[in-house]
Amino acid sequence: MTEDITGAIGAAALAEANAPVFETIVRMTLDTLERSGLDAESRLLARIAALVTLDAAPASYLLDIGTAQQLGLPIEKIQGTVVAVAPVVGSARAVSAAQNIGVGFGLDLPGTDAARPSAAAITCEGREPCAAGSPTRELLWSWTRSCTARNTR
Repeated sequence: MTEDITGAIGAAALAEANAPVFETIVRMTLDTLERSGLDAESRLLARIAALVTLDAAPASYLLDIGTAQQLGLPIEKIQGTVVAVAPVVGSARAVSAAQNIGVGFGLDLPGTDAARPSAAAITCEGREPCAAGSPTRELLWSWTRSCTARNTR
């Protein structure tokens, strides 16, 4: 069984499972949507850049990457955002972000603990994680796998 907890659906699932902390985070996120004055794409890319800067945990990426996928934001724009902040935050944080994004989505990556349960609860086996999934997930897997493979050599 595959449970998709990304985007708005993921926010609701996390809030329900871990209230009141996640409920507060979701409420804060929703409050900033209107106040930022940014379009949805710019806001998501800014949030992803902030997560990279903070070396955020895998679960932290679920809401924003999932929402980006739901809006049809190309993975190349997310990659471009990570590349754009790399000179400021350092290559180690950029590679860590790629790995954490992959782990958050349950992708099997070099240098990660395969036994660790995914925050996204995606059931994928072997070297073809989420092969039946969306093209975005397949591109994400390919990108994060190549970034982490270079980092673990």
